[in-house]
Formats: sequence, C-alpha cells, structure tokens
Amino acid sequence: IAQSCGSEDGVGNSRYQDLKNIVNSPKMNRLRLDMLTGVKNAECLKCHQHEEQGIKSFRNMINDEFGHHYDAINSTKEDGTIDDFKMRYFDIRFSNICNFKCRTCGSEFSSQWGAEMREHFDKNHPIVIHVDNNRGSVLQEVLEHIEYIDLAYFAGGEPLITEEHYILLEEMIKQKRTDIQLKYNTNLSTLKFKDKDLLKLWKNPVAISGEFSLAIIVGFIAAFISAFVCVRWLIHYVAHHNFVPFAWYRIIFGLLVLMTAYTGLVAWSN
Repeated sequence: IAQSCGSEDGVGNSRYQDLKNIVNSPKMNRLRLDMLTGVKNAECLKCHQHEEQGIKSFRNMINDEFGHHYDAINSTKEDGTIDDFKMRYFDIRFSNICNFKCRTCGSEFSSQWGAEMREHFDKNHPIVIHVDNNRGSVLQEVLEHIEYIDLAYFAGGEPLITEEHYILLEEMIKQKRTDIQLKYNTNLSTLKFKDKDLLKLWKNPVAISGEFSLAIIVGFIAAFISAFVCVRWLIHYVAHHNFVPFAWYRIIFGLLVLMTAYTGLVAWSN
C-alpha cells in the first residue's frame, strides 16, 4: 500500500496488516504532519513538480474532490495519528486476475502474464496475486466503510471478473448509497460474472449514474471503431511495405527524448 500513485515507497502491506494500522503507520503520520505544516514531503514530489510546471496535479484534483471534508483534519493528533478513520476514496486492486495479456502490461496486473512468466521464465512465479492472500480482511474493512465512501475506483487485474467488485456493488445498493461515484479501469470485454449481470446492476440508480452509463457506451463504441480503423490500416500497410519507417520513428523519437532530457527541457524520469 502506497500513499499515492506517485509514491516510490510503500507504507504497509495488506497481506499481514489491517488498513487502520497502515493509516496510522509512521510514514502516514509524518505525511499528515508535513501537510498540516506546509512541508513538502518527498512522497508528494511528483505532484509538486506538476504544479510547478502549471499542470493540475492529482493532489489538486483530490483537494477539489474531497475539500468538503476539510474539517476532518481537526481530528489529527500531535503525533499525526487519527482515531476516527473514515475511508472517503478507495483505489484497491483486489487481485491481478485478468482475461487479457496486453503487450503493455505485466504479471503484477495480469494473471495471464503471471502464467506466461511461470511457464517460460520462473517456475515459482505467482500466477494470481491477491491483496490479502484471500483472507478477506481487506474486503471486510472496505465494506465497513461504505457509508463514508464518496468515490470508488475499480481496477485490477480486470475488475469486471473480480468477485470483490460485485460484493461491493451489491452492498452499495443494499445500503442505498446513491451518491457514491464509480470509476473503472477495465477492458470491458465481459458484462457478466457467474450469476451477476453488470448491466442490471448499473441500471440500478444506486449503483451508477446515467452520465457514467452513457460514458461507458460512448467509450466502448468509440474504442471499437478507432481500434478497427487503426488495425485495418496497419494490416494493409505492412502487407505492402516494410517496417523501416517505424524504425526511423523510434530512432528520431529516442534522440528527441535524449536531447530534451540532456537540456533539462523535459524531466522524463519524473
């Protein structure tokens, strides 16, 4: 578990720690105290760099999204700990289970790649990785916080074939949490899982907004059309040409990266 997507180091491990203890870990306590005193914590470096470049950082977006909970900082103790932890946002990858093996992915986020790694590189490489080794403790803790959650981000693995995703959706519906915003990182290759029909869940007004349903439909159609056009063009091109232009493109782009990095124009490593 990390402080944010831009963090280099973790603050705990959900396989043997509960979330509340991780929230009150030394690194998290230090981070809270630094934020309250205006100190730029090293874990926030990427956000501060984006802001210095005039880019709206993830930190800015989170402040905009959850600014109405500002008074919660008053519960922070002198040592940085908090007793009344209420989860407002979750981004938990329950497992790496996935039905795709995308070229740009790896075994950390795809069980298909995990199987590939075990077959060809390391016979002991794990195929399926689970957030708490299937103890169920992380899911249970999240369920206990549904009444407080504002935003739920589902990713993976592939969330649409992840058991915990459906358990959480059904509990949100049960608790009538109509105000929870759902976000996904999904390949949208299937809308059914076991006896669950995702479209029926999404039609439920307490599960997902109409705007998001429209975005899913438009995004799916646009992605299909653009992929069809691009793949068709690429197949036609390589059938009548060689790969020399692609090689020159990579060489030129590589030189551009080196030049801008050397001159300091772009901080590619950050």
